[in-house]
Amino acid sequence: MHVCAGLVAQMDAAFTCADLGIEPCLHHADYLASWRRVPKSDSRAILRAGSVASKAVAFLFGPGEGERRATMKTIRKFDALGERYQFDARLCRAGAGWAQIDTTQDASYFGTWTNPSTRQILEFCEGDITLHTAETDDEYVAAVRELHAWNLERRYWKGIDPGFDEALRGEFHRLGLADLLH
Repeated sequence: MHVCAGLVAQMDAAFTCADLGIEPCLHHADYLASWRRVPKSDSRAILRAGSVASKAVAFLFGPGEGERRATMKTIRKFDALGERYQFDARLCRAGAGWAQIDTTQDASYFGTWTNPSTRQILEFCEGDITLHTAETDDEYVAAVRELHAWNLERRYWKGIDPGFDEALRGEFHRLGLADLLH
């Protein structure tokens, strides 16, 4: 029962905008409209994607664990020409303190990175860029653990990849996140 990560991400973005009272970008509507032509072999794909997206929004803004992540400072922007490899190659490389959060959902249009020194998590999906910044180490660790739990529950989790950067690996150890590295 696979649901396209891109469809889920766009629905999540649209739901999040609605929850926050933000006028959604036109590209959300255009992208979602393109899914009207879902193959007949998977007529429930949009319903499943909506369910997963709704759960993701509840995770971010709902009661319980997601409340911690919702308190983090968040910056959102859109890059229509962007693709995730700009982050891998230049912006979120290990030498700059970033590690990729590897999941089975990684693709040219989707990726997640984290920087334990600056306590940041960056998410990229089809041009949507979201940067979360934690105020404290505890808040950062809780957010990374929540990302881990959410991805693990869906069998997406692979691990955090600090590359061959020993200083970066040491930061994850210092924060008690060494068990998430691969």
